[in-house]
Amino acid sequence: MQPSRRAALRLPCALLMLSALLMLSLVPAAALAKKKRKKRRARKSTIGAMQKRCDSGDQKACNNVGVRYLKGVGVAPNGDRAAELFAAACAAAEPSGCLNLGLMHSAGAVTAPDPARAASLYATACQGGLQMACLKRGQVLYHAEGVARDAVAAARLFKGACKAKIARACRELALMFEQGDGVRQDVARGERLHKKACKGDVATSCEVLRARRKPMMWRIETDPLSYVVGTGAISAAIWDLPEVVRKAVDGCAVVTSEADLDRVDPGTVARLNKLPSKTSLRLLIGVKDYGILQARVAIADETLDRMRPMAALAALRLRIRPIPKTMTTQIIERARRRGQRLAFLEAPSGPLRAMGSLGDEGWTRALKDAVTRQNSLGKDHDALLAAWREGDEREYQHIYLNVAFPRHLGNMRRTVIEPRLTEWMPTIRRQLKRGSTCFVLSVEYLVGDRGLLSRIKRRGTRVIRVVR
Repeated sequence: MQPSRRAALRLPCALLMLSALLMLSLVPAAALAKKKRKKRRARKSTIGAMQKRCDSGDQKACNNVGVRYLKGVGVAPNGDRAAELFAAACAAAEPSGCLNLGLMHSAGAVTAPDPARAASLYATACQGGLQMACLKRGQVLYHAEGVARDAVAAARLFKGACKAKIARACRELALMFEQGDGVRQDVARGERLHKKACKGDVATSCEVLRARRKPMMWRIETDPLSYVVGTGAISAAIWDLPEVVRKAVDGCAVVTSEADLDRVDPGTVARLNKLPSKTSLRLLIGVKDYGILQARVAIADETLDRMRPMAALAALRLRIRPIPKTMTTQIIERARRRGQRLAFLEAPSGPLRAMGSLGDEGWTRALKDAVTRQNSLGKDHDALLAAWREGDEREYQHIYLNVAFPRHLGNMRRTVIEPRLTEWMPTIRRQLKRGSTCFVLSVEYLVGDRGLLSRIKRRGTRVIRVVR
């Protein structure tokens, strides 16, 4: 074939291909339009079929027709007709009709908003076994919308609805457990319920789980309000505290801690940290471990060899994770700059004396253990910091008592923590009576059956965990 003839054939072929492509692009559009027309006809026929079932006494069908009229699906929107159908279904003991009519009364879609009527309809639907209605009934009871407030009854309804996999009920119940409102406060359970709600696509619970930094703070229902803030020997800045904690502490008339460490007498510290003249640290822990320790802490031999094992362990920890100032010290310094009144529960040397009461033998074993596993000491500190930031006071206590300070020291809770709390309680009770006091104490003194929070509760004062 000649070149000119080939060129002449190319144009018609190109046009044919273009036409074919256009036809292919038009076919789906036409099919889509046809599909939409079929759906509209199907909706109309469905409405007709549902209306027939409704006329023959099928109250579920009446409710479904009402939903179509309310949303304008297959028919023109007609709120009055929807309300009539819902009312008829409700009167015939169809709980979904009662729920939908209640929602209309609540929104003012029938007449003016009528929360009392809505609350009554939710109760009827809930009694009919519709758990979504139990959720709505619980909400109106909790928020006192058209009925007297009853947080206990609301919690009971939320529990049932949550168990029936109504995710929003799980969220409502999570908030109640966190605040201790209508139920016994259980922050951990609230966390679990938020997770359950998040799995059910409740966005607010998912956001709570993503964004929340749970403060180590509890509100004490004194007049004025008082607070307890849990701190610890962690390398965190005061700005790591959530804003709610900083504001609460700044608002307290008095800030109370265990001791004013800025007022510790250096001579007392030296005496409490110095071994008796007839022994030395090298003899206590052995030459090999002493050499490893000396290389790690970089303290002059004449000083290190005279240090009690308790002080040497503290020095080793500080070298691994430097903590220039504890969180407690930073809060006290901030309060002092702001001119707030400060109070302390014992003499400045009290913490040293308390830890020294465990005896050199236990501290020696703890120091030897720390020297051989010094890489783990940093991990222990990081785990403490993570537990503090997550607001997990039980995990913090477990790490502090069972890991960071190992078994060699015996029962620290029984021998150190509980006796100190007992000594502090008369002062704490006097300050609570006056109110507006912020107690800033290490977490291990706060929790447990014999911790500070339990002791305050046993005297009849309400204590509520602050969760955000």
